Amino acid sequence: MQVFGNEQHAVVRTKGQGIAKARTEDRQTDSSMEGKAGADKPCSPIKGIPDNYLDWNDSRTQRQLLAVERWKQSRCRSTVQAFTGLGKTAIAVFAIRRVLNAIPEAYVLVVVPSAPVAKQWKKDIAVCCSPFERVEVITMDTAARHSAEYKCDLLVIDEIHQIPTKKRIDVLRISYRMILGLTATYERLDGKHKILERYAPISDDITLAEGIRNGWTSDHVVYVVLCDIEDRNKYNEMTDKFKKIFEWFDHKFEDPFMILEDKQFRNSYVHNMIVPRIAIEEGVDIARLNAKQLESIYEAGTKAALANSSRFIKLMTERKRFLWHHPKKLEVAEKILAAYKGQKGITFWSTIEDAEKVSVGKIYASASTESGRTEKQNKEVLDWFFSTDGAVVNTVRALNIGFDCPEITFGIIAGFNSSKTDSKQKIGRAIRINKMLREKKADVFYIVIRQTNDEHWAAKALSDTNYVIMQEEDLDAFLEGKHVEFMPGKLRSGSRY
Repeated sequence: MQVFGNEQHAVVRTKGQGIAKARTEDRQTDSSMEGKAGADKPCSPIKGIPDNYLDWNDSRTQRQLLAVERWKQSRCRSTVQAFTGLGKTAIAVFAIRRVLNAIPEAYVLVVVPSAPVAKQWKKDIAVCCSPFERVEVITMDTAARHSAEYKCDLLVIDEIHQIPTKKRIDVLRISYRMILGLTATYERLDGKHKILERYAPISDDITLAEGIRNGWTSDHVVYVVLCDIEDRNKYNEMTDKFKKIFEWFDHKFEDPFMILEDKQFRNSYVHNMIVPRIAIEEGVDIARLNAKQLESIYEAGTKAALANSSRFIKLMTERKRFLWHHPKKLEVAEKILAAYKGQKGITFWSTIEDAEKVSVGKIYASASTESGRTEKQNKEVLDWFFSTDGAVVNTVRALNIGFDCPEITFGIIAGFNSSKTDSKQKIGRAIRINKMLREKKADVFYIVIRQTNDEHWAAKALSDTNYVIMQEEDLDAFLEGKHVEFMPGKLRSGSRY
């Protein structure tokens, strides 16, 4: 495929404009898009990017430009994997600007995870990618619903690892000539990144270690505070109940969800798994049963499958919420917040209920009926946060993507799951730097309840992150500035169940 050769370009429909735009024109190959990159050769500034947007001689800018060169070497069909805080948006802006310079009237479609992230993208694009009408920014959900209506020269997908899901996979049906994916963690636990490899394999991998070596991110330490709880017996009782119901499903985690969601799967499961089990328990030969008896067994099997599936999810959720809401997490967080008073920080919680209990700061959560938050409230919180020294923002499943505040010097992660991507994004909120904060040092605290699913989730989430383990009993001494011996980072992964 010739990326920028002579070709006929068909109809482009820009959904945001609501019109069909046809163009048939010869396009001459732009020589600047065909060059080969070399790590030892400085990359030149890009025409159309304002000089005050960044420092072209800065080593981080040069590394971002090199990522664009390597994307071009892939014939402009690949993904750049880069640690949170490098500036993946800048990489995309450089690529977009090069395309706009090279192709007259090119149309670029940028797909992002959410509306708040889209707003931030639009600000950068408005500065660097004029004419703005040639670049459209939409959310993944919108792109998936209307994929057949879009055709573009360049498709940019931010957080591309989120695409291989039932709800969003249709984004890849959009018609494009070039594709640029961006992510901090390409690999997915479910293995569905293999789908992405067919469309946009990795062309460059910029690791956190490279960022630390070159001073592109702040010096920082991730501390895992391992906590004990007095009501462990209650957790153990919930675990015993969960394991018992899990055995009923032969330890196949997805089956209860499929039974509730998919009637065809449920019928097959009852026929293949439950009915034979009932027959054995009751000592009957299925082949000798009449239609009415067989119908009765199938009915009983279906009721049992539905009831146990609901119970499975109920017990799993109860145990998860026990950890989310445990007062120990708030107790430890309050100690850390008191010690870092006067510094700008961010905390992460699983629910609004948890965040509301924090004694300092203000809450930011995705605007929805469930959260009770509005866009206006969130804007007011961020305006206050950016303008107030020593402010703390307490977030609920938000601000881990597209939120840039280099003034943050500490983070507390009390609500988390086993996702490495989610973990890196949260840590990344505290380790960003700018020209004025080159010497910044940041501390990030994971609050983990020992020998529970909390520890398993943290072990998975931090599996390729450097961290140290601090016992809860040493926390006070550490916060007072006393010498504390840390354990090397090795959490108990064990079974998630």
